[in-house]
Order: sequence, then C-alpha cells, then structure tokens
Amino acid sequence: MQPNRVAYASAISACATGGQWVLAIKLLDDMREVGVTPDVRHCAAAIAACDKGGAWEMALKLLLRMDGRGVPPNTVAYNSAISACARAAQWRAALALLERMTPAPSPSPGGRGGGQSGQSAMANTVSYNSAISACGRGGAWEAALRLATSMQGGGVRPDAITHNSVLDALARAAQWRDALRYLHSLLRRDGRGNREAVAPDAVALCTAISACEAAGAWRATRDLLWDGKIRSGPGEGAAGGEGESGDEGDEGGSGGESGGGGRDESAAVGSAAFALGGEAEAVKAAEAVDELRAAFAAEAATGRLGAAYAAGVRACARAAQLRSGVLLLLQAEALQGGSLDASAYAALR
Repeated sequence: MQPNRVAYASAISACATGGQWVLAIKLLDDMREVGVTPDVRHCAAAIAACDKGGAWEMALKLLLRMDGRGVPPNTVAYNSAISACARAAQWRAALALLERMTPAPSPSPGGRGGGQSGQSAMANTVSYNSAISACGRGGAWEAALRLATSMQGGGVRPDAITHNSVLDALARAAQWRDALRYLHSLLRRDGRGNREAVAPDAVALCTAISACEAAGAWRATRDLLWDGKIRSGPGEGAAGGEGESGDEGDEGGSGGESGGGGRDESAAVGSAAFALGGEAEAVKAAEAVDELRAAFAAEAATGRLGAAYAAGVRACARAAQLRSGVLLLLQAEALQGGSLDASAYAALR
C-alpha cells in the first residue's frame, strides 16, 4: 500500500519539526517517483525543515522550484525561507524574498497567515519580522529601520517582536542614539491612545540599554536607570557627578557631546537627552528622557530589568566610572530582589 498525500504531509512536517531537511527533500523526491505530486503543503514543510536545519540555500532552491513546477509558494513557504535566511544573516536574500511577496494586511499581529496554492503570497507580520531579524544579524541596521517604517504603509501591523528585532539590530551595531529614539517613539505612540500601538516590554528596554553598552555610552545607561534614591555615601552628589574618576568625552564615539566630570547632571538628562534631541531641542529632549526613565522605573519595579542593569554596570565599569556602576548595582539588587548576572560583579572587580 502506497503512502498518500496526507501520510507524506505528516512525515515531512515531522522532518520540519526536527530540522531533518535532507530526509524531507528525499520524501519529496519519493513522492514524485511513486506518482504523487507534492502540493504547497509538502513543499512548505520541506522549506521549514531547511529553516530549522540551517540549510538556507536549499530553502531558496526549493522555493524557486515551486513556481517552475506549477506550485506557487504561499505565505508559509516564503516565511520559512526568509527565516532560514535570517538564521544565516543573509539579509539581502531575505529582502529579495520579501519584495516578491504581495504587501497585504496581516490577519493578526503575530499570525502566520498565508495564501493557499494558486493565491498570492501575502507578506504579514512574521514575514517582516524575519526580514528585520536577518538585517540585524547581518549588520544592516538601517535596512531594519526602513522595514519597520514601511510595514504600516503596506498594511501590516508591527508587534512586540517587530520592535524588539529593530532594537536588537541597533544594539548589534552599537547605534545607541537611534535605539533610544526608536524606544521613545514607541512610548509616544502608546501614550497617544493608539489602539494598534505596542508598548515596549522588558526585552525592548533591556535591548536599548545593551545598545548603549555596546557603544560605551555609560552616561546614557545611568541617566535612564538610576533613580537617585541610593547614594554612595553621606553628602555625596548624584552618580557620575564631581569627583568621579575619568572623563567621558564624546560618549559612544559619536561627537557633539562635551564631557567633563564637573558638569552637574543630577537631573540625569545628560547624554540620553543629547541622543533624543541635542542642545537645539533641550526642553523636548529632557521631557523625552523623563518619559523613558518613567518607563524604565515602572518595569524595574517588576523585577524584569536585570539584564539592563547588568549592561549598565558593565558600561560604567569599562569607562572607569566605578561609583556609577556600584550605585546601579545596589539599586538593581534592591529592585530586582536578588543578584545580577555574574558579569556585572566581575566588571567592578
């Protein structure tokens, strides 16, 4: 008794779950040998197996062969191929695939959606998220930002994964100013009562701080995380104020910000404010920092910002700003209800 389409579909789907792409392709070949023509379900499952198995080039080959064999790829097939490209940091290939899809509203913020055989493959939230992830892993942070902006123009609603992927792309490239601006834009959308807005979560906040750490922007981490309640000793000023060793200079290596340990930044609107507007828009920038600090404070109270505090401590330690690092560490231990990652303590030794 020969296996039928349903049996083959189940077998190839099992291969996809385990990343057994070689076996999945063999099953496709077996189908043709016994006179059973693979349909879009079988091909999409085989591409998913390539995705899970890290075979991005084979995923592309399978996708391109589908049209030639009269089986137009659906959204699921495209999404798996783009995901395979993302895993391999092949951002150009991911963008090329996304451009082949039809921009259309996603059925749900995180839905995989997709047309069936004979229908256009509609780009949805998952399609864009995978492409943004590919850009982030490939160092194409500007392309990641452009994709996030173009989503809504194409009728596709961003979700938390979208925003976290964009922030991850910026963090990988040490683009701390753009990360803070992007994070603030999310807060503004959410604060305006936009029903489609997605408020930044703990992952987004931690990733933005990671961008600051990657750029050496220690003051920005302190500006956003330190609440001023913990002092290093009686009568001492704010963290990083007069008397702390070292001069920050142009934080993050991006000119335009004067250093100087004697400058009073007790209001904690120093480098973070510069990132969000600079001297020309000082008042708006200070307001933006206050909004960001409020978001960090609210999330810190839940105990979910341990990674952000650890990044801030490491950033301060690398800049020889030990007092700021210790204050962040003490505040984190008080708010997070326990110790931080071991790397934070090692950095202060």
